[in-house]
Amino acid sequence: MFEALYYKAHSQALHVGPRANLFANPGISDGIWYQSDACFWELYEHGRRLLVATANFAHIAAPECIIKRPEDMKDFKAGLERTQQMQQLFMLILTASDKRLETTEQAEN
Repeated sequence: MFEALYYKAHSQALHVGPRANLFANPGISDGIWYQSDACFWELYEHGRRLLVATANFAHIAAPECIIKRPEDMKDFKAGLERTQQMQQLFMLILTASDKRLETTEQAEN
């Protein structure tokens, strides 16, 4: 579930579309806290996926070759966990805001 929500938010923020995104735009951040943190979410998530793919490929291509996985890299793992915490906090704020708006709209009808 979270993976799908993350991908949807990623697509809306970074891909060209007919509507402006209220939460993020491609390019340099304007200093809003979540936009400054979001670049690290991206760096760590793409790095994690690259490391997993590299380790999987190495295991198949050369089983004797040992490539560390992200969870085996102490500093990378700590950074990844911290960025995931901030990302989850942001997603919870969005979800709560969406539910509050939904409740308000229902009350008005």
